[in-house]
Amino acid sequence: MGRKKIYNSKKEYYELNKEKFRENARKNYLKKKLIKQLKKENKIISIPKPEPKPKKEPVKKRSYINDIDLKYEIILSKGKGYATKKLKLMLYKICYRLNEKFYYTNDDDRYDIMMDSYVDVMRKWIGYNEIKYNKALPYITEIAKRSHANHFNISKSKGMTNFDGPIVSINEWY
Repeated sequence: MGRKKIYNSKKEYYELNKEKFRENARKNYLKKKLIKQLKKENKIISIPKPEPKPKKEPVKKRSYINDIDLKYEIILSKGKGYATKKLKLMLYKICYRLNEKFYYTNDDDRYDIMMDSYVDVMRKWIGYNEIKYNKALPYITEIAKRSHANHFNISKSKGMTNFDGPIVSINEWY
């Protein structure tokens, strides 16, 4: 392999390689002319260009509860007059996942607050208005968050949680 020649300008490059450019242009012209002639005589079948690869659809992140399914279960349960087993499981999952985001020193307190929150959600799910709200999941989650905060503050003030240290020991409370 030889060294690449350095040219002072594009014009100089073109002048030195003029014959090479003309030869390549002549070859391309003859190829196109030959292909047209063969197509006219039906001796060549045009080869289709390869299809581009299909674009991959972005992977949707799977939520732990599908909002449409939750809304359907709420409407179905309202029609029946009681919560279906699937709705109860969905509401429990919402409360459980919300409860996992907080730190507790005592697992009993974690369970008590989660179940208090679950009871509040079970009492208030029927207040969901499917005409007024498009999505059911944020509605139920907001109820669970507020209930969770309320029960956490109540249990902390009674000294049940050991979050910042007991305010009143459990023995004194009973």
